[in-house]
Amino acid sequence: EVAVEMLLGHLALAMRALLSPALCMACDAPVAHHGVCFCASCAQDIHVVDGPLCLICGQSLLELPGGMDSALSDLCPTCDATPPWFVQARAPYRYNGALSQGIQRIKYGAREDMMRQLSDWAMPSLMDDLVTWRARLGPLHVCPVPVSARSARARGFHVPCVLARDARAHIKRHRLAGLDVSVSTLKRRGRPRAQAGLGIDQRRRNVRDTFGVTRAQIESPVCLIDDVVTSGATVNEAARMLRQAGAPVVVVWSIARRMAQM
Repeated sequence: EVAVEMLLGHLALAMRALLSPALCMACDAPVAHHGVCFCASCAQDIHVVDGPLCLICGQSLLELPGGMDSALSDLCPTCDATPPWFVQARAPYRYNGALSQGIQRIKYGAREDMMRQLSDWAMPSLMDDLVTWRARLGPLHVCPVPVSARSARARGFHVPCVLARDARAHIKRHRLAGLDVSVSTLKRRGRPRAQAGLGIDQRRRNVRDTFGVTRAQIESPVCLIDDVVTSGATVNEAARMLRQAGAPVVVVWSIARRMAQM
C-alpha cells in the first residue's frame, strides 16, 4: 500500500515538475531549466567533498580534532576504533550552505516541484559511483534507506526512493549490466525519535533494530542510497541488517555528507 502511494506521488511529482517554473532550490530565484538546481549566486555556495578523507566513512580528516595529525591517518578515530558495517561511504557534496537549504526545503517543506531537479542534478555522480563499485565488487544490488510509512505518506515522496527509481530508469535506458535496483529490499520498523539533537551514541541506540530485510537471502554486494549522511548511525544500522541477511559487502552513497566541526 505504501509503495503504491509513493509511486503515485512520484508520478504526480514528475507532472508538477513539467508544469511548474524552474526555480533555485535554495532561494526560489528563476533558473534556466529544471536541470539547473541553483542560481548563479547559490551555486557559489555549493561545496564539493575533498580530501583527505576517512577511507571508510568519508569524514574529512582535517576537520577532526587534531587537524593535520588526524590527516596523517587513513581512518577517522571512530572507524579505526569500531569499523562500521559498510566498507565505504561516498558523497559528492558537503551538507552545508545552499545545498542543505535546498534539501531541507524539499524534505520538510514538501517541495515536490524541486525533487526532479535534485534527482537530475545528482544522477551523474550516483551513476559514476555505481559503475565504479560494480567494476570493483561485481554485480551490485542497489536499494534506498527507507523511512516510516507515516513519513512517506506525510511527504508524498521520499528522496532516496526517488533517486533509486531514477537510477533504475537510467540503468534500463542505457542497458547497464550488473546493477539491480529495488526500492523494497529494506523496510522501516517502529517509530524512533528524530535524530536531530542526539549524540552519536544516542543516535546508534535510537535506530537499533529499526530496519527489516524483506528478502530471505541477499547474495550480492549492496549499495545503500540516502540523501544525507550525518553521523552515519542510520546507514550503519541498515548495513548491519543487510550484512546479517547475507550481503558480503555494503557501500553507501548519499548526495551530501555533514562534516565534523573542529
